[in-house]
Amino acid sequence: MTVKTLIVDDSDYMRQMLVMMLKKITIHDILQASSGAEALNILQTQSIELVLLDCVMPKEDGFYVLKSIRSNPNISNIPVILVTGHADEDIIARAKQIEFRADGIIAKPLSLSTLEAKIRSVLTAKSRIK
Repeated sequence: MTVKTLIVDDSDYMRQMLVMMLKKITIHDILQASSGAEALNILQTQSIELVLLDCVMPKEDGFYVLKSIRSNPNISNIPVILVTGHADEDIIARAKQIEFRADGIIAKPLSLSTLEAKIRSVLTAKSRIK
């Protein structure tokens, strides 16, 4: 898969794990952000095709970032998969709300097969697989 991907997570360890997993499924064009503010800056300056976004981060959490993405017409159509260690019903319901419209949600700990299946599903739905 050739898809420019942005990983947004405040955990260095989690970002590195996601990078290794993405490379195993042949996604090599990967950018990383350790905060919501950094992610939004990258999204304004780079042509990103997929975002893997942690829900729980200090300051600008994943929902703030997702709402900012969806409210900006220049980047509103980028597929966003929320990655969370708190996949309870409230998080899932919030992710589906109109102002957020997450394309997918995955619970930590991640498996390679689950990550790959979710990415393929989201990109197919958005017609982004190249």
